[in-house]
Amino acid sequence: FANLLRALSNVDIPRIRFTSSHPQDITDDVIKVMGEENNICEHVHMAVQSGSDRVLNEMRRGYTKEAFLELIDRMKSGVPGMNITTDIIVGFPTETERDFLDTVDLVEKSRFGGAYIFRYSPRPGTISYYKYEDDVPLEEKQRRLAHLLDVQKKITDEENRTRVGERIEVLVEGPARTATDSMIGKSRDHRTVIFPGTDELIGNFVDVDVHEGGIAGLRGTVVGQN
Repeated sequence: FANLLRALSNVDIPRIRFTSSHPQDITDDVIKVMGEENNICEHVHMAVQSGSDRVLNEMRRGYTKEAFLELIDRMKSGVPGMNITTDIIVGFPTETERDFLDTVDLVEKSRFGGAYIFRYSPRPGTISYYKYEDDVPLEEKQRRLAHLLDVQKKITDEENRTRVGERIEVLVEGPARTATDSMIGKSRDHRTVIFPGTDELIGNFVDVDVHEGGIAGLRGTVVGQN
């Protein structure tokens, strides 16, 4: 995969992004390629699912909490500006409060830019559907979901606020639904950016000075077009 990325970096495309990677696929060679100055975006969506070693083993994920956190450190050290997003399931069968708190701890230490967090629900065809009873009460699943969402929202808010004062390149996607006479786009590290603009900017790269950051993303002003 590292060799594929290096080959793609020679293709005349401004940005290349890959997502939904399993942690086992992010090798040191992949991190090295992403850390080079090229068109590979500084963003990876990499599902962790849980921060409990016991639950990770039941899920057959093939790694531990410690190994995942070490990988996060290597990625952020090797790729300046790396933004990692993830998927997490709460209320997996047999998940205890201790298991859940291990997941909260992992989220707090990983500092994900964003996370899709779901309640577990039985899905026919999966190993867990046949192997386990869905034994975590719905109310408890909902409590854990709400708590973890609050933790991640706080982290997202804090991480986005650190970008205030920066000038970033944004690919303009279209009109912003939440702001009049404004456009929305993505930074290289896959953060949402809103700024005043018109339809003529769609599909173009613009430089934006960021003056606000929060849970919903970044806000700024266009200072140039590439």
